[in-house]
Amino acid sequence: MITLNDLIAATCGLLRQPGPHDFAGWSFDSRRTHPGELFVALVTATGDGHDHVADAVAAGAKGVLCQQPVSAPDGVAVVQVPDTTDALLAYARYVLAARRLPVVAVTGSSGKTTTKELIATILAQGRAVFRSPESFNGRLGLPIALGGLTPQHELAVLELAADSLGEIAEAARIVRPTVAVVTNVSDSHLTAFGSREAVAREKAALLDEVVPGGVAILNADDPLVRAMTSPASVARVRVGRAADADLRLVDVEGGWEGLRIRLREGAREVTLETSLLGEHQAQLVAQAAAAARWLGSPWDEIAAGVRAAAPLPGRMIALAGVEGSRLLDDSYSANPASVLAALDTLAALPVHGRRTLVLGDMSDLGALAVTWHERVGERAAQVADSLVTLGDLAARAGLAACRSGLSAEQVTLCHATGDAVAAARRGLGEGDVVLVKGSAESRMEEVVRALMAEPERAPQLLARQHAAFGQAHTAMPGRPAWLEIDMEAVAGNVRILRELIGPEVALMAVLKGDAYGHGAIRVGRTALNNGATALGVASLNEAVALRDAGIEAPILILGYLPPWEAREAVAQGIAVALYDRQVARALSRAAQDLGRPAVAHLKVETGMGRLGVQPEEVAGLVQEALGLPGLAIEGIFSHLATADEPDLSYARWQQARFERAIQAARAVGCRPRWVHLANSAATLRLPEARYNLVRPGIALYGLAPSAAVPLPEGMRPAMQFKCQVAQVRWIDAGASVGYGRSFVASQPTRVAVIPVGYADGFRRGPRNWGEVLVRGQRAPLLGNVCMDQTMIDVTAIPGVRAGDEVVLIGRQGQEAITAEDVAARLGTIHYEVISALLARVPRLS
Repeated sequence: MITLNDLIAATCGLLRQPGPHDFAGWSFDSRRTHPGELFVALVTATGDGHDHVADAVAAGAKGVLCQQPVSAPDGVAVVQVPDTTDALLAYARYVLAARRLPVVAVTGSSGKTTTKELIATILAQGRAVFRSPESFNGRLGLPIALGGLTPQHELAVLELAADSLGEIAEAARIVRPTVAVVTNVSDSHLTAFGSREAVAREKAALLDEVVPGGVAILNADDPLVRAMTSPASVARVRVGRAADADLRLVDVEGGWEGLRIRLREGAREVTLETSLLGEHQAQLVAQAAAAARWLGSPWDEIAAGVRAAAPLPGRMIALAGVEGSRLLDDSYSANPASVLAALDTLAALPVHGRRTLVLGDMSDLGALAVTWHERVGERAAQVADSLVTLGDLAARAGLAACRSGLSAEQVTLCHATGDAVAAARRGLGEGDVVLVKGSAESRMEEVVRALMAEPERAPQLLARQHAAFGQAHTAMPGRPAWLEIDMEAVAGNVRILRELIGPEVALMAVLKGDAYGHGAIRVGRTALNNGATALGVASLNEAVALRDAGIEAPILILGYLPPWEAREAVAQGIAVALYDRQVARALSRAAQDLGRPAVAHLKVETGMGRLGVQPEEVAGLVQEALGLPGLAIEGIFSHLATADEPDLSYARWQQARFERAIQAARAVGCRPRWVHLANSAATLRLPEARYNLVRPGIALYGLAPSAAVPLPEGMRPAMQFKCQVAQVRWIDAGASVGYGRSFVASQPTRVAVIPVGYADGFRRGPRNWGEVLVRGQRAPLLGNVCMDQTMIDVTAIPGVRAGDEVVLIGRQGQEAITAEDVAARLGTIHYEVISALLARVPRLS
């Protein structure tokens, strides 16, 4: 509970508007505000809470803590301070000092929340204990948590976390713990800390602030924790399996019912039972017991508290799964140590069927990201019968698992949640166990929900189920201009095309130009997971990138292959377009040199006027090719020039020429397995051109080939192009904007700078984008587009500020700018618009 008097005393804030004197707690997100709370308008790197005061009040907030003047209805208290973040910290410091409560503070790389809950549950057997809710443990989370402290509480159990240098020290100075618990140190938040040793130094800062006469409860089995120093006035209790541990972990027995843990304190031996799963959690139980013992809890209370402590959502909790399976939901977070511990648990539990790991990316591992994902994959190969990965880094674990013994059939690499769910469900049955693990950014709780036998219970049983999480970004892009690629859209588009063409026709997903700017590796895997059987690219380097990513599906180079690249194509098992004798001979030589076949698809030029053999020359080329050793003609194909135009007469004329080429090839003994002509437009509107393989490109990405060829219902664009406002300012009449002073203001104009330019593919000339969306309204571009920045006119759009989202392609509110809109403005086609977005723009999926 927060009192107005405490708030003003702690922060020296100004009461701008009177209101209630008591508040149920803090709210920092208008989407999660409950009646009676005090909304704090935080200003962070990702948003400004002042924009959401009205929403918070509408949700029931009875007070507002702000650093800028705000408007609120009568009866809502408004307190203004210079800085809301500093005010929260000041409040936390004040309220703990005023209440003079003993504090137990828990930190570590993993297990903090579970340990905090164990300690609080044990101590609550005989005392009124405040515990920080959920995982409110950082610089802002900790003071927000303390908003729930009431005068009735006798003791506080808090967890402290850090993702930046000095954060633990700052929190420790506020809480001044009586008992400090350090669970472990592992590779986590390495982007900030750089090394495990630096993580240890950060965690050890907690011990410096323990009050005289207090105690440090340390993991005796973790060398970096064991080595931590503390003031002479602070006692040290070492807990673990080590022979010199003060509270020794003697033995652990585990199963689906939980753990049975034997501890030795001096000459006394005690046994504790818990429903927590996984032997790694025995250490957390033991440290919780040690903290409670120091605070005077008898062993019978400790045993009762340990029995009463239930596993928390997303933290190694067993759930009933579909098809009689069991789920191990460990989806809340992930670092290498916690993933390896989860795999140990999966290996140790009795399982009567298959073991499956569904792994999302582990975030924030810095330069060790790839190394650690590969190590996890190697361990998964020892434990799991099948592995499903979700994300770019997790895919590295999947590839490592294949190198370590799992077959390609046992490993599925995914980039869409639906694909991961489908892969996990494949063959799932009675007695099978599925472990789901990943960092918060991977949103693996969505996988768990889809695999639950009772998904309607997800709000009560799973992590991150409140509405705000469904709308929040859990990871920020690598730069403030980015593409959002909806891989679920790609997956759905492929399935719709697959259904349209029927089971007798195969689908080759065309990934030219980095999958039209969408990311070839992600799209390629996603297309293959949803019914494509082959991939088409423009050049050898595009094909090799797919092979290097572990994609083994058939790949066809649809464009030019110089003879000197033939050897690499054959070595990589990549099919090439055959259009003249020189290529045929180069392929044959490469096949003989390497001792493996060279695969080609005969490319027929039927009326595009570009690469290919003329129909009347097919017989001669095919006869020579059939006589060359090592060369196999697997397919014959051509390309339509006008399949996306209203008049299909030329397309049908081309198809007739293609038919003659097919007959000519057959007449000299060539009967290719694959016959393909249809691009996206022909796939959608010319069933007779589908033969037994189609090659959709633009349609995969949810874009219609043209106005004459609409997409089937349910297909949707996969790409949005966004950035942020960098700066906003007024310019006077007569002031100019940009190179060449191509815009001179005729009146005072409010200009916003956005960090995107022609080096991103945001066209400068001869025509530019024209306008973008800000706050759901259209904002015209001003002046010439620069290499890295562009200026826009936001005079008519109220409230625009730095950090606001800007949409360049996509929807915002009721307005939308489509790739087709941009193409019309630029005088080109939408194919070029999306393919020309350059590699320095991060692709988020």
